[in-house]
Amino acid sequence: MKKLIVLFATITIAAQAAEEFREFTANDGRKLKAKVVSYDPGTEKVKVLREDGQAVTVKSVAFSREDQAYIREWGACSLFTEPSHLIIIPRRATVRKWRSKHESMRRQGGVGMSSGQGPDGGGGGGNRGGQGGGDGSEIVATDKYTKYQYDLSFANRCGIPLKDLSVEYRIYYNQERPVAEEIPFQESNNQRQGPGGGQQQGSFVAKPEVKVKRGTLPLRRLETRERRSVSTVAITLLERNGSGQGNMIDLDGELHGVWIKVSMKAPDGTWRVRNIAYPQSIMKEYRWDAESEGASNAAGQQDRRQRSPRSRQK
Repeated sequence: MKKLIVLFATITIAAQAAEEFREFTANDGRKLKAKVVSYDPGTEKVKVLREDGQAVTVKSVAFSREDQAYIREWGACSLFTEPSHLIIIPRRATVRKWRSKHESMRRQGGVGMSSGQGPDGGGGGGNRGGQGGGDGSEIVATDKYTKYQYDLSFANRCGIPLKDLSVEYRIYYNQERPVAEEIPFQESNNQRQGPGGGQQQGSFVAKPEVKVKRGTLPLRRLETRERRSVSTVAITLLERNGSGQGNMIDLDGELHGVWIKVSMKAPDGTWRVRNIAYPQSIMKEYRWDAESEGASNAAGQQDRRQRSPRSRQK
């Protein structure tokens, strides 16, 4: 009773925007502007925040039936944020592996011939020797491809259905590609320099590129005790063992991890968000709103440079 008296006492309107609060009606007709902070379906207790900033916890039956139905919807939001009630487990899965080879054509063999002439220039001479050879090939690079995806397992242990769900993800990975290294013309090579000066092409080098694959998952509702598994799109990484001929140089790819945002719409139109990362360090190394084809934050870029495939032991 004392909590109800405090709850519906005269309050000073705070500076917060009025639209953030809902007008609740008590069983005796009194009005109160507040917003739900949490609700426990087991005890039927609701915690509300008044406009003056004071938080009070009372039984939901203190409100009208309409307000009680609204509060029950908040119960799902409260349980949604607890890992023990909504279990979300990401796993990396290898979808497929395969290899391919790059061949280079080469000429082999040759032509041999000799001629002779008899004494007096007679016709005792003849042709000797023969012609042999043909085309062959050699392996200049072997490519190893690995296709990965992430499988996400959901388990609803809230005791009530969860609806208005939204799932987004970001997969972060690194893939090297061959890039022609350009070097300035030297004084001794001026005869090769064009009228406008410029660069000359050197050898190929491996350039690492950090990429981001974005996507959404079709999970809108989870029934009571429902378990469901969904998968992200697959990405393919290339590892190349090359001979160094042309652009056939060693390349590497590395899968860094996945960041998942699972959101649930609350009765007031706002969203409750769960962040899950595998591994957890992904949320520190990358920005969620990075451009789709590239990028980590400054710390992540520095870390990746230090651990780039070119500096790792093969």
